Amino acid sequence: NISRAPWIRDSVFPAKFSLFPWSELSREERLQLQARSDYPQHLTPFQEEDRISWPTSFGLHKEDRVIGWLITHRTKKDTVQYTVLFIEPGHRHTACGLPLLAKAIRRQTELAIPFFIFMINQGNLAGRNLTNRRIRPYLLSAVETRHCRKVLGN
Repeated sequence: NISRAPWIRDSVFPAKFSLFPWSELSREERLQLQARSDYPQHLTPFQEEDRISWPTSFGLHKEDRVIGWLITHRTKKDTVQYTVLFIEPGHRHTACGLPLLAKAIRRQTELAIPFFIFMINQGNLAGRNLTNRRIRPYLLSAVETRHCRKVLGN
């Protein structure tokens, strides 16, 4: 259903920004990203790399610097999980997240993978707004889960 959303086909990147397949991340770019500390650890693009869905995972360059990424994982043969969408704080106002997401969804549609999982951290207001405005109207179902944890010991 979401592949029919107008923003999927109409989204474009602003000038000076370009998309690249995450599989083409250079060794030098990888090392630079691993050395950075300007993104939360739970938004690292390097989690569960053995399960990354390479055809639907993308990075975002501004000129020659990686400033964002969308990392997806294959959870089942018919399902892609949209695990991490990150744009550097200084570039979030440029509206690059939506075209990045649109590209991955278009690619998933081309590959005839019918289902996706899109997770949003409850504290991520921008992500919740994006989901509610742009994604939720096209969903077959939506589920909210909550969890808590407490470290026991010593």
